[in-house]
Amino acid sequence: MINIEHLLDLSKKLVMSGSLENGAIVAADAMMKHYPPEAKNYFYVRPRDASYVCIAADTIGIKGIQENFFIWCLERAEGFNKTGLFFEKYYVNGLKAAFRFQPDQTASVLYAIWHHYRENIEKSRRFEDLIEKAANGLCSKMARGPF
Repeated sequence: MINIEHLLDLSKKLVMSGSLENGAIVAADAMMKHYPPEAKNYFYVRPRDASYVCIAADTIGIKGIQENFFIWCLERAEGFNKTGLFFEKYYVNGLKAAFRFQPDQTASVLYAIWHHYRENIEKSRRFEDLIEKAANGLCSKMARGPF
């Protein structure tokens, strides 16, 4: 039988272990001792995956990593401030690790911001620049035709 409290504690550990001090959220830091030995290490930031982690953190009561990730997106993700778009994956310092544009990478960040601030949308104004750039980036890209 599964112990729900144990599962929740483990989930919190996993969420926190991928959340770095600079705001990056990596897909899997399998170097942590609570990962099984056969787990693949995946020390990249995928904005979509990190957004899902932010939503999970909201759900299980973890605070702080969401805002740190949103700041990381705005201040570190290479090319974002110019294009308003997030690409497939990044190194934790914000440099692109892959140059392929994927619409869901950007859309997921917007959804994570909405999810995090949905009960007090006024607080999201802190990230108004991020929201506007991402929304404009997606709209501009879609107006130009197929991805």
